[in-house]
Amino acid sequence: MDKLPAISTVRDVIVAGAAVSTATVGWKALNKWRDETVGKRRLEVAEDTLSAFYQVQEVIYDARSPMIWASEMVKEEGVPDEVVGNSAYGPVRRLRQSFDHIRDLRTKRHRFAALFGREATKPWDEIEGVLNEINAASETILMLRGEHIPATDPQAKFYREQRRILARQREDDPITPRVDAAVKGIEAVCRPIIRAWGRT
Repeated sequence: MDKLPAISTVRDVIVAGAAVSTATVGWKALNKWRDETVGKRRLEVAEDTLSAFYQVQEVIYDARSPMIWASEMVKEEGVPDEVVGNSAYGPVRRLRQSFDHIRDLRTKRHRFAALFGREATKPWDEIEGVLNEINAASETILMLRGEHIPATDPQAKFYREQRRILARQREDDPITPRVDAAVKGIEAVCRPIIRAWGRT
């Protein structure tokens, strides 16, 4: 009879050990599942955001093409004919035609900030700054009629600077390096995540 309490105690210890072991395995599985779910969500956001940045980089590059074709200078509702026919309006028109891509990038900012922190959204500020500068340069030339200013005009340098914002330059381009830096900034956040989770 003395053996029964000992056997019962051993059985209780084994059952308790099995319960602890099962709970540990379950806890580890839950953590792994949670990490995988968060990792996949981060991967999805990183891929979508990086893709959107590449798209807007291309949109800005194309919009600033120095050549404005006559076929682009078509009537536009709500825009005066003298504006439509002015080459300074060309980059703004092109940006408007690709506005869906710009809007798509803007909508991704807050979700990105929620996952990666507000500090990681600085590249959006640079893109917004570039878009604002292009719009402002276009409006400046259009409003002040700075299309064909002679080199001797006291404001000639100012108008040349506005033109350099509107059209890509081979040297000392004021816009392209900033857009490229914004893309590199977002790549620095997204690429490691895509590499790490893209393999699973």
